[in-house]
Amino acid sequence: MPVNNSLLIDNEALRARLKIRDFFLDNTVREIYQNVGQALSAVRLELDAARLDLAMIQAAGQIVAQAIRDLRRMGKNFNPDATLLEQEGFTESIKSVIGIVYPENAPAVTCNHRQADIRPEVKFIAFNAFLKMLVTIKENQKECSSVLVSSTRRALHIALDFESTREEANSLGQTAGLDESVSLLNGQFHSTTRRSGISTWKLSIPLK
Repeated sequence: MPVNNSLLIDNEALRARLKIRDFFLDNTVREIYQNVGQALSAVRLELDAARLDLAMIQAAGQIVAQAIRDLRRMGKNFNPDATLLEQEGFTESIKSVIGIVYPENAPAVTCNHRQADIRPEVKFIAFNAFLKMLVTIKENQKECSSVLVSSTRRALHIALDFESTREEANSLGQTAGLDESVSLLNGQFHSTTRRSGISTWKLSIPLK
């Protein structure tokens, strides 16, 4: 690989890591404010009302325990880079992002790939491209029906199905710059639409 191209890939991987980190941190701050903060406020009200009522004190304790579990879970989001690089991290991070972007009516997820064979820089760039696809679909008020992540020894494939016309799917893909997202890795972005009105965005990234 030419030195200049290697430097460009490293730079793009760094940019991807920062964007991924920003996404997770923004969501963590929102969750702390909306969920944990409200839970602890509820505990305070429960304890004020409980006085010597053992059942109410126990209920407050359960709320605190759940808040602690939520904080531990969200703590992982302060270092998403490490999570992505774990053996099962790529798959788990994809599922986590889907749950964040689509808290209700989440798309079906199928993952079948050789995670250990994916280089770190490829993981970061591919994951950021996936994140960009999913958020673009959501922000344009489209329902994503399925996500497929698969790989062979030669390539990593990520495909998302959603309802859209051919023209709209092509336009959104170009606006989001999805082809540019993986071009440094000699990857390709394809947008196809079936007669049923279901469009598919697919990223294919060579692993060798």
